[in-house]
Amino acid sequence: MKRVADNPFPSQKNPDTEPAAIQAYEASEDLKEGEYRVESILQYRRKGRGWQVLVKWVGWAEPTWEPLRDLEDTAALDQYETTLQTIPWRREGEAIVTG
Repeated sequence: MKRVADNPFPSQKNPDTEPAAIQAYEASEDLKEGEYRVESILQYRRKGRGWQVLVKWVGWAEPTWEPLRDLEDTAALDQYETTLQTIPWRREGEAIVTG
């Protein structure tokens, strides 16, 4: 008898849905439980009637798509908007258009 191969075919692999942590936060950081620090916003997309942004988190390997409304009034979103020529989710004189 032969042993079964340890390397499955690509279609048999189960990708890990949760990103792996790559660095720990220092105890001095004042983050509440369930809060994470944004490293940068990489891009945006329209999703249904709303908008999403691709967020690179401090301490996480993979970025995730998050609803734009969750990042409203953050320095990361303000900084990202300065890199755009037009901001599709804002109308003249209005806050974020959520849908």
